[in-house]
Amino acid sequence: MTAADVINLVSALVWPAIVVLLVLLFRDPIKNLLGRLKSFESPGFKGAFNEPAEEALVKSEAIAVPRAHDQATQALINQTASQPWWAVHQVWRSVRWAAERATPDLKGPDTTTADRVHRLQEKGLVDDDVVQLALTLRGLYYDMKGEPDALTSTAAADFVEAASTLAQALRATSTSR
Repeated sequence: MTAADVINLVSALVWPAIVVLLVLLFRDPIKNLLGRLKSFESPGFKGAFNEPAEEALVKSEAIAVPRAHDQATQALINQTASQPWWAVHQVWRSVRWAAERATPDLKGPDTTTADRVHRLQEKGLVDDDVVQLALTLRGLYYDMKGEPDALTSTAAADFVEAASTLAQALRATSTSR
């Protein structure tokens, strides 16, 4: 075996060795990522992850006592099986409407749901949990809006449940005045 053969052998094994080393070093994050992967597409790679919607659902449990779903929420949860984006959009509209009713003093097309929730917090009508849930769901809504085809029915159902809880909390602030 000549020096050129050794160099060729080493150069042929460098990239596989690096890949194996990286997989070994990052095996836990890779395992967590694959555990959250709900769908996969290739060659351009497209994946859908349910974790943000599941986290929002957990956050929603901090702001409300668990209750049976009203008919509208249950209908939207059922709708997530066939039209997940439509259900997400409809429940987010209910959040926006509840925020508008809770803050009639804020007017104008530039006033966002986040602005309204922050106003409710300033007045002491909602706590940090409600604000964080609203901001999380708002970000998730716009992420889902950007890629509606990547939305799974499970993520949509979690979003619907969490957003319905948020809308209920916002409606409670407008009736408690």
